[in-house]
Amino acid sequence: MTCCAHQLDDAGRVLAVYPRLLRLLDDSSDDVRLAACDTFTAYVRCVAPPAPRDGSAAHVAAIYDGLLVHLDDHDPAIQQAVLGHALSLTLRLLDADL
Repeated sequence: MTCCAHQLDDAGRVLAVYPRLLRLLDDSSDDVRLAACDTFTAYVRCVAPPAPRDGSAAHVAAIYDGLLVHLDDHDPAIQQAVLGHALSLTLRLLDADL
């Protein structure tokens, strides 16, 4: 993700990435789900937070909805990774004064 961050300067590309990552959190492989969590953290670092005034903040709500479902995952490592990402996203948004 960090190696291709320059390609995420188009809002359409940014919005196309997170639904795919959310789907990977539903994978049957714990390794795939952990990798998806790590990628989410990189995703948050790579993209600018949305401005609530332009209506694009809806994808942030969708990300939270998709993540929080996994806080009761059977694997504690997945729970921790999801929680870590949700916190990273929250801190990123707070830094942007949203």
